[in-house]
Amino acid sequence: MLYHTPYIVDLARDIKWGRILKLDSVRGGEAWKGMDVLIFNSWHWWTHTGRTQPWDYMQEGKKLYKDMNRLVAYYKGLNTWARWVNRNVDPSKTKVFFQGISPTHYEGKDWNQPSKSCSSETQPFFGLRFAAKPKLNYTSTTLFHTRFRLLVTL
Repeated sequence: MLYHTPYIVDLARDIKWGRILKLDSVRGGEAWKGMDVLIFNSWHWWTHTGRTQPWDYMQEGKKLYKDMNRLVAYYKGLNTWARWVNRNVDPSKTKVFFQGISPTHYEGKDWNQPSKSCSSETQPFFGLRFAAKPKLNYTSTTLFHTRFRLLVTL
């Protein structure tokens, strides 16, 4: 079964406020219960702004935000997700994998092939060095505490 939800937390519709990214809610996780393997891939979707941003507000508790620092929002969402995993997944029955921030991969110039894009690629990049410069500064620190060992590929 493939279940696609790009944010790991809920994106809800509200008649008054529109689309709300709920940083402290994982009601959609009900669909994940009982799976043998859960693979989570996030971050890329959190960076969208303007017309490509699929929410109008972010919400934590009863407080609505028109916007906030995306790393802060991601941190809050990851903590919500990790709490959900800890409470709802039996590690003896379900394997959980997580992929966080990956290098940009949209333009072939990043791997010295300017006429290509990631959509035409079928093999991973095997070079010794990825040509693209990181777009974000971050440290590989633990953002949340969980009793699972997560496979994190950056």
